[in-house]
Amino acid sequence: MGYERKRGKIAELNALLRGGAKDCFSLIVGIPEILSNVKYVITLDTDTQLPRDSAQQFVGAMLIR
Repeated sequence: MGYERKRGKIAELNALLRGGAKDCFSLIVGIPEILSNVKYVITLDTDTQLPRDSAQQFVGAMLIR
């Protein structure tokens, strides 16, 4: 596969959050300009279970650094 599906979409999402790649998504709901304020993104596979409050703990750990 020339362009990895999962990693490629994550790269496109990161580009969108930085103000580009608007043409890579068929539908963007809301105000795209506020996406530049997004600081953290957690991506999960459909079979991954995220325990309660663990996302908050992840972000808290990153803020300490």
